[in-house]
Amino acid sequence: MDGWQQWVKRFLPGGDGSGTQSPRRAQSLLLLAGLGALLLLLGRLDSPASPPATNLQSAGVGLPASPRREGGYEAELEERVEKLLRAMRGVGEVEVMIVLDSSARHVFAMERTEERRYEPSADGANPSLAEVRLTERPVIVREDQGRSESPLVVTSYQPEVRGVVVLAEGAYDPGLRYELFKAVQALLGVPAHRIQIFPKE
Repeated sequence: MDGWQQWVKRFLPGGDGSGTQSPRRAQSLLLLAGLGALLLLLGRLDSPASPPATNLQSAGVGLPASPRREGGYEAELEERVEKLLRAMRGVGEVEVMIVLDSSARHVFAMERTEERRYEPSADGANPSLAEVRLTERPVIVREDQGRSESPLVVTSYQPEVRGVVVLAEGAYDPGLRYELFKAVQALLGVPAHRIQIFPKE
């Protein structure tokens, strides 16, 4: 600190006994030195250590997707039942929700191969059958010029309906609610305890 003061005094009038430096030049140098120190101080204050930003996507953290009604057999059933119930007199607007028991079950075509192994008999005459091996594997269908493969489906069984909920504007009427109940039961073949009818607001 004392060395810095001695260096500054050299630029002040009479600071080193020579008196050759002008007061204007000394003031300019002091002003520049003060500005430099101020800039250094402001630089430290303006650049605080900021926490690293978190990229949710790159870190594997995502926002939960909103529920979405997918198409398929379930949506097709709901649409058909809604259309029919809406056509009934006095029903009004209808909303149907169907819950299936499981996914569809497919039966695939199988290719069967039989292998038989014989052993010579003791008398050397006719060989005896020693082993029969059966092998089954699905028949593969190649499509798109052989770029895609899929098993050949013989038949498909649609899943059973687990439950049905119907919201209808006209369901305040007990008689109409009973008609809706019987219509759903006849359309889907669902037991009575799996059907619920409620008025729609």
